[in-house]
Amino acid sequence: MFGRAALLALLFSLPLFGQGFTFEPIAPTDQSFVVLRIRSLWRDGCRPEKEQITRNGSSIVVRYETPRGVGCATAIYPWNEAAPLGVLPAGIYDVKVEVDDYDGLMTMATLKLVVTEAEPEVPFEPRIASTAGGTQVTGPNLCGDITGPGEVALFVDGVRIPHTLDACVLKATLPPHAAGPVDVRVTTQLRTYETVNAIHYVDPAATPDPALYERVLVPVLFRGPGAFGSQWETDVIVDADAPLGVLPDVSAALRTNTSLWTLFGDRPAGLILFLPRGRDVRFSNHIRDVSRDATQWGTEIPIVREGEARTQIVLRDVPFDPRYRLQLRAYSLDGVTTPVLVHLPDQGNPLTLRGPCTVAPCNSNQPAYGSMDLRAVRPLLRGKHTVIVEYPVAQPPRVWAFITVTNNETQHVTVISPQ
Repeated sequence: MFGRAALLALLFSLPLFGQGFTFEPIAPTDQSFVVLRIRSLWRDGCRPEKEQITRNGSSIVVRYETPRGVGCATAIYPWNEAAPLGVLPAGIYDVKVEVDDYDGLMTMATLKLVVTEAEPEVPFEPRIASTAGGTQVTGPNLCGDITGPGEVALFVDGVRIPHTLDACVLKATLPPHAAGPVDVRVTTQLRTYETVNAIHYVDPAATPDPALYERVLVPVLFRGPGAFGSQWETDVIVDADAPLGVLPDVSAALRTNTSLWTLFGDRPAGLILFLPRGRDVRFSNHIRDVSRDATQWGTEIPIVREGEARTQIVLRDVPFDPRYRLQLRAYSLDGVTTPVLVHLPDQGNPLTLRGPCTVAPCNSNQPAYGSMDLRAVRPLLRGKHTVIVEYPVAQPPRVWAFITVTNNETQHVTVISPQ
């Protein structure tokens, strides 16, 4: 029989698929109001309460108490809280979540919070660099602060590094450095510029930091034959305001007007891109049957940003008709193998989204994926119906799904996606 502490430790050892303890906004600046969001599970009905927040320099403690002297229903309950940390100066903070429980003080999570400057005095691009070194960065224009050569010095994390001036614009190739944010200082004869957490070093092989990278799902990349003589081709184009700089090894470097199929080839089960936050990136995603392009130009499949993934997907007006093929495709952006339920008329059908990882977070650019032929599951069903995809757990992870409706005669594709 589990004791209270043992059961609590077991609950918090379970993978939370990107949930649990997170900060909002996910990439805060010194102008953001920061909230610690708790979306987790608790062992019984007496969930922690009476939040107390204390800050001592770069250390923040968020403490809760469990109710004393009351009957608590023994079951697993959702524990959802929003602890306001407020507006914080730029810096690196250690945030500890504690619960004053029956058995003493328990540490539920120890988190690192990085707050950057919203208007950096020394702006550098890109703001993400490889721990292996070699990242080329461009800094500020110093024309108003220099009168001749040799007047400028560049320091990264307190270490002076070589640089060049191109029409007064500071440029440098960064040396290797341990993962994490670094301060940058630029000195001239007239003044000194300094920015806290100006550049963030990342290990190219590590799981992308969600504060730095956004997960974006490309549902299908495929060029090849299909049913009834069809020849399918997807054409996904990326446009960005500038080259996206250093990305983890799990994702290729992207430049404007890039074809993802040219970079990655066939990915019929989808592709996850890790894109630096704060960049202007746009997509077009078009799928068509090129053997019939004289009569149709195909259809568009949505590109899904992580904020569009949901805990429940509702797909309405799905036409169950023998003239159409109905293929449900479901994805987990976190790439973790996990079962979902597909609610069709009369009952739910299990579907396992199989991914490259067993626990989150996952650094693979392959999403967890599963598909279902809805006509095969309900061959006698007729008319329009609603299909629901969701996780059968109290604190579900993120999922996204859509249905392709393909005409058996014309091969024309219609996409039903969540609205």
